Amino acid sequence: MKQAIAKDVVLGLVCTMLFIGIFNAQYIGWWIGGVMSSTTYFLAFSQLGALLVGIVGIYAIVALSNSAKLQNEKTEFFEIKPLKFLEIIPIRKIKVRDVFLIILIVIFQFPLSNLLNEFGKSIFGNHTQSFGVLSEKTDFLIFMLALVIFGPILEELLIRGFVLHQFRPYNPVFAIIITTVAFSVMHGNSQQALYTLSSSIVYTIVTFATGSILASILAHVLHNLIVSIFIYYPIEAMANHWYVVVPCTITSMFLLYYMLKKGEGTHYWAGEKTSLIFPFVYIITFTIFFVMKLLSYSLFIFCILTCIGLIVYKQIREKMKMSDRDVLEEKSESKNYWI
Repeated sequence: MKQAIAKDVVLGLVCTMLFIGIFNAQYIGWWIGGVMSSTTYFLAFSQLGALLVGIVGIYAIVALSNSAKLQNEKTEFFEIKPLKFLEIIPIRKIKVRDVFLIILIVIFQFPLSNLLNEFGKSIFGNHTQSFGVLSEKTDFLIFMLALVIFGPILEELLIRGFVLHQFRPYNPVFAIIITTVAFSVMHGNSQQALYTLSSSIVYTIVTFATGSILASILAHVLHNLIVSIFIYYPIEAMANHWYVVVPCTITSMFLLYYMLKKGEGTHYWAGEKTSLIFPFVYIITFTIFFVMKLLSYSLFIFCILTCIGLIVYKQIREKMKMSDRDVLEEKSESKNYWI
């Protein structure tokens, strides 16, 4: 028992450190891209450099897993399985129906994200002013290329790719919760962490439904496209009023449920593990890194609520299992009685 706990603790720390390594490596790509470009194209080339380094980082993890497998024969503490790039980054074709559903879901989800943004500003302050300043200094097409194409692809490779892969053996609810919160916390401040929760859960669920990271990339690109249009061309809209948010949110939830129900990719994520040690170590270490990076201590709120949510879900799940077991035993006893 103690050895199993130790394994989960060490594995959680190792996996988080690997993510942090890839995350920090992107700054090298950012710098290289900036050096190679003119001031006009700095933003686009910097993001492209970060994206390429992120891909190289994931390939490095794949190579590391293969080399570590050779040394693992001498120890029984971990079973290190060789990885493949397409296991971490699942690229599969998505149906036209799913593309249409994703577009609708992102559009209907946007009012909730906008409302959470305004709510976050009132509680945690405005941490998105830099986007407005950046847009004023950057050509529209360059801004779109950097923050609508390269940025979302990199973030999806890291979160719906690398992070989600770590939780493939776990119960899908565990995987969805951790992946969703990790994406929000990665933004480094509580205002963005709050308003990205709704979009993050959309990105994660469409990945589950299709079994492909292309689904989350499409959803993320579309969401950032809408945000960018609002930044460059402020449009008077009542997107954060309750009579818009409520029906739109209900519609997006229904469409997500429909996607999951009809999706053929869910079997790729059909894990069963519900141990809390690895998820707790992972999300706590993950949050500590981003808290210390920008000294945004309020991010711990998201970490604590995530841990509480996982505990509550596990307790409910176990009680439901016990209840189902009792019902089956009663039916069996009743059947034996009449026999």
